[in-house]
Amino acid sequence: MRLVITTEEAFDLLVESSPSYFATPHLDQYIAAFEDEGQPDLFVRTGAFAHHVVDLIAAGQDDEARAVFAAMEHLLVDGDEDTIELVELGLIETVQNIVSHDDVLVGADRVVPLLGPKAKAIWATHDELWRDAGRWRHDGPRVEQADYDRITDPHLKRYYQAHKRRLDDGALISASDIVNYQSELANISPITPAGRPRVPWTALVIGLVLAVCMAIAISR
Repeated sequence: MRLVITTEEAFDLLVESSPSYFATPHLDQYIAAFEDEGQPDLFVRTGAFAHHVVDLIAAGQDDEARAVFAAMEHLLVDGDEDTIELVELGLIETVQNIVSHDDVLVGADRVVPLLGPKAKAIWATHDELWRDAGRWRHDGPRVEQADYDRITDPHLKRYYQAHKRRLDDGALISASDIVNYQSELANISPITPAGRPRVPWTALVIGLVLAVCMAIAISR
């Protein structure tokens, strides 16, 4: 019988695939800024790891990045349902968000060639979803590029990079835009479009709470 990999095991495997992660104290500080003390949050930690992966590619350490992506392929094959969700939403989608920003040295064109086949397919599906949601979005209050540019706290900026995606027209959208888009599609048809990722309700709620906290921090 094939044993499936749990989320806790998955994160350990990812970190083991990238030994240099242990020498990144600024990411430990980032985790501490957004994780409740004594309550490890794998989505926060995987988001920090996503920043590390982008930093590896920016530094030209493609071999170590490929080792991470090989571990990621393994998790997508042998992981349980929660592990696959963690990899899709916590790592792949977060890397996509990070590299969408103009002040990040790495673009999607540097990342995609390093991915394995399963991750490439997920990347394409999620990229299409976010672009569709961006075209679908309605007018209303949202974080704009000017708001992002005013952020001086490095941990807060990393959070926005991980959770806000910059579109080609300069607009910044988030997971809430994806939920609104999918909800409106559901109102049109009772059938969810094929291939669409499941809505990460737990991660979304946590993200919205953190977003409110950060909005308060920015306004101070």
